[in-house]
Amino acid sequence: MGDETKFSVEQPLQLDAEEQVGGEEAVQVAQVPGHLLQGNFFGSTRKLLPSLDRERGSYGLKESVLATCLVDALGMSRESEDARRLFNWGKGGPRTGANAGNFAFVASEVCILVYLIDRKKRGKM
Repeated sequence: MGDETKFSVEQPLQLDAEEQVGGEEAVQVAQVPGHLLQGNFFGSTRKLLPSLDRERGSYGLKESVLATCLVDALGMSRESEDARRLFNWGKGGPRTGANAGNFAFVASEVCILVYLIDRKKRGKM
C-alpha cells in the first residue's frame, strides 16, 4: 500500500499527528530522512505514531502470550535465561540490557541470539 497510498488517507493522519504531538515534535516527525521512509510513507508514519494507527485492529495478544509463543516456536526451555528475559521484559535489572521495557526490542534480541547460536552449532559461521 505504501507507494499507492492516496493523499486523502495521509493528510488526515498528518493533521492528527500535528494535533497530538504539537509544536517541535510535529516538526521533527515531518523532517524524518527519506532513506528511513524507504518509499513507504504510510507504513513509516504508522511506526512513528502508533497511537494514530487506525488501519489495524488489536489482535488481542498481550506480550505474555507472544512471549509464550516465541519460547515454544524457538524450542527454548521456559526456565532458560532467554525465556525469562521474554517473560520479564518489562522489569529492569542488572542483566536485562538496554532494551528492558520494550517487548519488541527484547524479542528481537532473543530471536537474533537464538539464530546466531543455532548457526554456530551447525558450523555455518
